[in-house]
Amino acid sequence: MKKVLFVESRRLCYGSSYYLIDRLIRFFKQKKIEVEFFDYDALCNDPQKLETFSKKSFDAIFDINSQLPGIYQDDTLFLEHLDIPFFHRILDHPLHLHPSLQVPYQKECVICLDEHHKRYLQKKYPHIHHVIALPFLAKVPEKQIPFSKRKYAFLFPATYIPLSYLEDQIKERNASDLLIAKEILSLCIQGSREDFENLYQSLAKEDKKEMDAERIYRVRFVDRYVRAGLREFVLEQFASHDIVMDIVGDNWEYSQLYKNKAFHFHPSCSYQESLSYIANAKTVLNVEPLFREAMHDRITNAFCCGAVVVSDPCEALETNFTDRKEYLGYHFAQLKTPDSFWKLLQTEEKLEEIAIAGQKKYRSLYAYENRMEMLLKELEKAVQAMKKIDKQS
Repeated sequence: MKKVLFVESRRLCYGSSYYLIDRLIRFFKQKKIEVEFFDYDALCNDPQKLETFSKKSFDAIFDINSQLPGIYQDDTLFLEHLDIPFFHRILDHPLHLHPSLQVPYQKECVICLDEHHKRYLQKKYPHIHHVIALPFLAKVPEKQIPFSKRKYAFLFPATYIPLSYLEDQIKERNASDLLIAKEILSLCIQGSREDFENLYQSLAKEDKKEMDAERIYRVRFVDRYVRAGLREFVLEQFASHDIVMDIVGDNWEYSQLYKNKAFHFHPSCSYQESLSYIANAKTVLNVEPLFREAMHDRITNAFCCGAVVVSDPCEALETNFTDRKEYLGYHFAQLKTPDSFWKLLQTEEKLEEIAIAGQKKYRSLYAYENRMEMLLKELEKAVQAMKKIDKQS
């Protein structure tokens, strides 16, 4: 590839899309690949300007959680006008990106977070011929604050979504789904790690035929309800143990936990600023958003910054890291009972050992530069495969 167009068609929370695209652009430039960037603000202010790119020559186009498959030019899909490989990085479970993923474009390559998401994409969207699994990438900061001098003993960077809002969204679509949402939440707290779509299908007593992508998308607010409910449950357990915690993100003033004296709330900030919070934290709490395999970026950023990862299980953590030595794991049901987990949170010497070991292991497995090189090679492979399709047609 010699020239790539980066588009930010959707502004993700805290400007994370801009930050991540900027990191990719820097890497591509280091590799002497020419880059043009059309950001979200420019797209909102002058959407017609996007058409000018269809008159230019690019080897590929790149976007995150893209809305490009819904953009048309002269009654034709904008991507069809470009007729070049479209690299679509998705940072959530594919079910939440269904409106764009369902649009067939012969030269689309989806870059998802893990092999589980990859299998889902290959099964539900057979028109997508190229799928790459790549975890969240994080980079070790050039300077690191010594563990003992860090300001935040315990940090949770996240957005609060009221369960009442999600309940309303569910009831607007199908009132009976609210009971199912609560049952799935209860099963997850009890320890179930079954796929969301399988849990929903069994509780909804759907016919045995597997739910298609459109059907799963229609119950996306059930998925979001379970995520938010797990987050609320975990924080309630930490509050009951009087764990002092700093929480950074939107909407926490609407939470009942906002009045908790052990919790210190900070206003919303940019993604870049949130990394500064993590770099100044001794421990970082994570609650997985129903990812069975992939580590959330709270985990990868915490490892890179030398903070202790405190998280419920996911396959990437359990397979590659040792609990109580390189990270501190918890199970939802366990949080309600006395356990050495709570004692460890108060033992700074042991926490520092875990932080050092976790960062060392992460750097050996997920070195940023190596992963970026791997991504570039995979993209080049996809481009070559698409060229073969062109020749055959």
